[in-house]
Amino acid sequence: MKRDFIPLCEPFIGEEEKEAVARVLDSKWLSQGEWVKEFEGECARYFQVKNAIAVSSGTAALHLCLLAEHIRSGEVIVPDFTVCTANPVVHSGAVPLFVDVDPQTYTLEFQQINDLYALFSSKALIPVHLFGQAVDLDMLDRDKNYGAVIIEDCAQAFGTEYHGKKVGTLGDYGCFSFDGRKIISIGEGGLIITNNDEKAAWLRLARSHGQLIRLLSPNGIPEVTFPIAGLNYRMTDYQAAIGLAQLKKVDFMIIRRRQIAALYNDLLCTSSTVQPPIELPCSCHSYMAYVIKLTDKAGINSYEFMVELKKHNVQTSYGSRALHLESDFQKYPILRKPNYNSTILQQRTVALPIFPAMTDDEVHYVCSCIKKVEE
Repeated sequence: MKRDFIPLCEPFIGEEEKEAVARVLDSKWLSQGEWVKEFEGECARYFQVKNAIAVSSGTAALHLCLLAEHIRSGEVIVPDFTVCTANPVVHSGAVPLFVDVDPQTYTLEFQQINDLYALFSSKALIPVHLFGQAVDLDMLDRDKNYGAVIIEDCAQAFGTEYHGKKVGTLGDYGCFSFDGRKIISIGEGGLIITNNDEKAAWLRLARSHGQLIRLLSPNGIPEVTFPIAGLNYRMTDYQAAIGLAQLKKVDFMIIRRRQIAALYNDLLCTSSTVQPPIELPCSCHSYMAYVIKLTDKAGINSYEFMVELKKHNVQTSYGSRALHLESDFQKYPILRKPNYNSTILQQRTVALPIFPAMTDDEVHYVCSCIKKVEE
């Protein structure tokens, strides 16, 4: 093993990305332009959808979808065990309704929703495909959905499949993130996919101040109007150029992540203190993160476990947070109190290093450090 320190994550950047950015810089056009348009086209082909709209972040993607559906009040169902999903709900003017999660998959526990849907005026449901694990949407009783829009939060699940279909294509919208830890990493940036042409046209206006540009005369002078009150949620051309280079090797990156996860599974399967993540039989996990759960026999919590691994120069992080415990979210409702699973998972889940350039030797080293902690 050559590294002195094993990071939690590392973007898979090569000469292709550097050359792409250089071409954009040479063009002297850095804002949203032809590279963004090309990236959107390639993403639409990848997901086999009619529309892909590039934006500035995954949060911007969720926010725009809520605004496109005129959701500025009422309740929006979100999982409690997540970090950023509730923020755009709050800033749209709606109320996040926290739902507990399944203790094995860490994703939405749908039985609560099916039992209690009629008691709430929920206008939208945001299932989160957490860590690359697909939400088991077969468990949702759509007959009880009462017309609520489904906005998939796929920030951590680019390329994840459910029953052979890419997540993001299962609801009304799919929202993705491209920050430094994600499957495709361009620093920041996001994407919305949808087959609704009317909504896609609105989203394209809204991400760029509501600006509409039309060529009305043969001399090519455009008419610029602002028919809606928009936002500045644009992606830049140099981000899109990196995204195009990343998209060409995304299949390899997911395959390598799955290989690393399989090796982790083999090395940790006999542990009495660490439980590896599961993969739903109907899905293909993309392993944006490899998140273990500490068992009762571990005798320590997530923080203490991470401190021990840091002593061996292994970087880790919490799995996620139980949002209803955070100070600014305590005022919002919980579907069925208390949220036992999310609270326990906050204390017991840890994300281990995983990234395409990670070697098998490094995986062995991380697991050997875990065994030292167990001792």
